[in-house]
Amino acid sequence: MELEGLSLKEKETLIVLLKESKTIEEIQEQAKLSFTEARDAVRELLKKKLVKKTEFPTKYSLGKGHKKKISELKERLDWSELQGEEKLCRIK
Repeated sequence: MELEGLSLKEKETLIVLLKESKTIEEIQEQAKLSFTEARDAVRELLKKKLVKKTEFPTKYSLGKGHKKKISELKERLDWSELQGEEKLCRIK
């Protein structure tokens, strides 16, 4: 699994999903993305098989076996790339 080629929005989405499954709206709120940004990030992550989808209610979670890699990503992510201290606090 290659995490280095992911966009910042995709990385933030993965980190938000680290603890539990979430809807697009929950991802949007916690990562402070627009609905379109959250939806697009999830679509890309589904294509890359990093995220899986449940049917009803539609929620997204990390794909099997990715939790450790995402935890490592969270530890080494350059948090200065995020916009504003409030955003940094919500994701960490």
